[in-house]
Amino acid sequence: MYAYYAATSIGLHPPPGKKYFTSMQISQFLVAVSYLLVPGYLPTKGMQMAVWINRTYSKRLVAAKKAQ
Repeated sequence: MYAYYAATSIGLHPPPGKKYFTSMQISQFLVAVSYLLVPGYLPTKGMQMAVWINRTYSKRLVAAKKAQ
């Protein structure tokens, strides 16, 4: 991602490989979401706890936003 920003900052519009950057970002997102959807798949209790905390926090944020 930083390579993309660096290329655009020096005037390469669109930078070479833009399609590949986008594909890599989408792949990274899907892998991250798959880890979040299956917390038992994470190898350590610490990672599982981090996902649980993140989910709980996010749910509260969404609930607070809906209540406004």
